[in-house]
Amino acid sequence: MSSTTTVTPTKMWSGGKSPFNVEYGKLMMWYFLMSDAFTFGAFLISYGTIRFSSNGWPDPNEVFRSFPFAPEGVHAPLEFSYHGTGCACRA
Repeated sequence: MSSTTTVTPTKMWSGGKSPFNVEYGKLMMWYFLMSDAFTFGAFLISYGTIRFSSNGWPDPNEVFRSFPFAPEGVHAPLEFSYHGTGCACRA
């Protein structure tokens, strides 16, 4: 004579719909969005902290006025876009 036993799984949640009943892709997308928000929020907070705690900050009109390693007095602001796009023509 053989006897069979059935095992009934115990439920971890008995309060209606399970809060963990979410698809894997949706959960990973929310992890990505939250980590992305925290990362760029930290970047913005650190930039603001450094920017406003500094006594001297470079004037953007002087920083982007000429091309790096150009001789003194040469003003070529469009060299950044020219070399960045790889354009063979000059306007």
